[in-house]
Amino acid sequence: MSALPLGNRALLEDAAREIAPYVHRTPLFTSAFLSRLAGFEVRLKAENLQKGGAFKTRGAHYKILRANPRPPGVVTFSSGNHGQAIALAARAFGIGAVVVVPETASPAKVAAMKGYGADVVPAGRTSRDRQAKAEAIAAERGWLLAPPFDDLDIIVGQASAALEVLADWPEVERIAVPVGGGGLLGGTLLAASAVKPSVEVLAVEPEGAPALARSLEAGERVLLDRTDSVADGLLPVQIGRLNFEIARAVGVRPRLVADGAILGALRLLLERTKLVVEPSGAAALAGVLAGGLEPRPTAVVLSGGNVDLKTLAGYLAS
Repeated sequence: MSALPLGNRALLEDAAREIAPYVHRTPLFTSAFLSRLAGFEVRLKAENLQKGGAFKTRGAHYKILRANPRPPGVVTFSSGNHGQAIALAARAFGIGAVVVVPETASPAKVAAMKGYGADVVPAGRTSRDRQAKAEAIAAERGWLLAPPFDDLDIIVGQASAALEVLADWPEVERIAVPVGGGGLLGGTLLAASAVKPSVEVLAVEPEGAPALARSLEAGERVLLDRTDSVADGLLPVQIGRLNFEIARAVGVRPRLVADGAILGALRLLLERTKLVVEPSGAAALAGVLAGGLEPRPTAVVLSGGNVDLKTLAGYLAS
């Protein structure tokens, strides 16, 4: 797959059908409380209830399904949810998996990857360190390399979440997503442009990791010196090339949110909807509740819920 599949609804729907046996069709919850708070109807796409605890499972399965012939194994580089998703998908297809993680990786996330059967290899502290190591392992073994977000198969797989929103709620006029490397954003934009082009996509980033916002301002991808946020799944120093191209081609509304707003949204979700999310999973709701939006029916993607109880308790106490 080379050219951007803009407007290609058939491709997206075929991909969604292919991965359907391996992923959950997650619920789209209503919330009268959050709707009153926002001033317009808000519904929650609960990808925190997805297999593997995050939307990443969608793209991971599609990436492996697209490989023909089926490889003996798959290699990726990730500090969190993508690594778990690849490990889960590899187990489903009976192939090996290697996840290259930073030396500072969360022990809980490493344990989850190993629990799904992946070999975990520490490599440096930066994403470039991890990518170089993963590429070397994939080349040495002849295994499939599955990047976390800058890959069209991954992006097309992630689009299935937005396809479900559009099918379950035809009246939706805005979809809010968190943005790190941009795989979920790219997939959401592809789905919206193919099914209902009038839908606005709100791209929410932490104030400490504004890779998309700065790139849109500059008209080209910007490499940030550093990123810092409680939303540790949204910290790439650069938006993915393909996702940036899609964002520029389709159009997107960027929004930055403070860590305090993210944690406030996380607490609201737990207290009022009984949904457990990680900070990255609460970021899109924080963006919607920040005010200044036109009153339009809005779906908020809760991208993930992989947080251990000790860390969650710290967030709630902060």
